[in-house]
Amino acid sequence: MEGAKVFIADDEVLIAFDLEATFQSFGAQVVGPWFTLPEAMASAERDRIDVAVLDFRLGTETTEPVAHLLMERQIPFLFYSGQRLPELLSCHGHVLVEKPAMNERLVEAVARLMNRP
Repeated sequence: MEGAKVFIADDEVLIAFDLEATFQSFGAQVVGPWFTLPEAMASAERDRIDVAVLDFRLGTETTEPVAHLLMERQIPFLFYSGQRLPELLSCHGHVLVEKPAMNERLVEAVARLMNRP
């Protein structure tokens, strides 16, 4: 994870800051964390990102628009959510890590997305 730019969008502040600390402890540089859809969209449009971790919901909105933008930019991402993703979700082939999960499991899933050990 050394030097990787990991984008984090999660509206649960404690979880977001825990994820930030976890990825930083593995040498990643965190982009965010973002707590609202407008913040996340603006960052996803402008920032250099290697991989992203998205909670499915940010408040009352979903991160599906962020996921679409990341797909357009060919940036790998996964959803980290405590709820089931809708069947109609148009982000085909998405990865879901269910909350709560051990931080090491999430880091491993992100590393796999990036093809890093």
